[in-house]
Order: sequence, then structure tokens, then C-alpha cells
Amino acid sequence: MNMRNLGLIAIGLIFILFLYLARAILTPFILAGIFAYILNPLINLLSEKTRFNRVIFIILLYVLLFGLIGWLGTFFTTQIAAEIQEFGGSQILLRNAENFIATLPTWVQGYVRDAIVSIRETLTVDPEAVLPIFSGAASRLFATITFLFASFYFLKDGRRFIDELLRFL
Repeated sequence: MNMRNLGLIAIGLIFILFLYLARAILTPFILAGIFAYILNPLINLLSEKTRFNRVIFIILLYVLLFGLIGWLGTFFTTQIAAEIQEFGGSQILLRNAENFIATLPTWVQGYVRDAIVSIRETLTVDPEAVLPIFSGAASRLFATITFLFASFYFLKDGRRFIDELLRFL
């Protein structure tokens, strides 16, 4: 193997390492490119048939997308609210069980008390365990906003991006 091949392999490995390290940053752009690639024929067809600007159809697509997300959010929020109410009912059930322990035979009371403590610990949420969820949600929100902006511009000016890339290569 000559030095040129070794140099190309080294550059390739460094590039792969860079992509691996930047994967969290690059993911929304890659997904936006795929999204734009899939929807570009539809946007082209609509804009050619109606002679309206592409931006109108991209905005319409986003309105439909946000409408769907809003509807799904409402649906799942309703489900989560029902689960929370059911969770509150389980706390009442545990309090009633604790009051009922006194009526049980003494040899069973210890086992039942241990079971109730175990159930209560399972149902209790540690506030420190919730923090990573919110930080992950903030990261996902930023990635989603990046995806939306990138996909908008890829759909709007995708042909120009491709032409510039081909001219660069």
C-alpha cells in the first residue's frame, strides 16, 4: 500500500469519526433532507399544476402537519389525564388498605404492610429521575425545530442546493 492510499484511508476514518461525534447535530438535517426528498415530488406537482408558489404548498403542508400533531397531542393528553386520575385512585386504595390492616390477623399484618410499602415505593416518582426526561425533551424539541426549519428550506430551495453541491463536486 502506498502513502496516498494510507492518507485516503486516514482521511476517511477521520471523516467517519467526525460524523459519529456530530451525529446529534446532523440527525435533524439528515431527516429533513429525507423528508424533503420524499415530499418534493408532491410539492413540485402541486406548484406546477396550479402555478402557485412552492412556499404556499409548503406552508399548507406544515399547517396540516401541525394540525395532526395537535390532534394527536390532545388525544394522548386525554389518555394521560385518565391515567393520572386512575393513579390517584390507587393512592386512595393504598390508604384504605393500610386502615384495613388492623382487622387482619397479627401474623399477616407484617406481610401486608411490607407489600403496601413496596407498592407505594413503586408508585412514587423520584423528582431527580424526572430531570433527565425534561432535558431529553428539551433536546428533542430543539432537534424538531431544527428539522422543521431545515426541511422548509430544503423543500423551498432544494433544487438550488443540489445544483450548488454538484457544482462544488
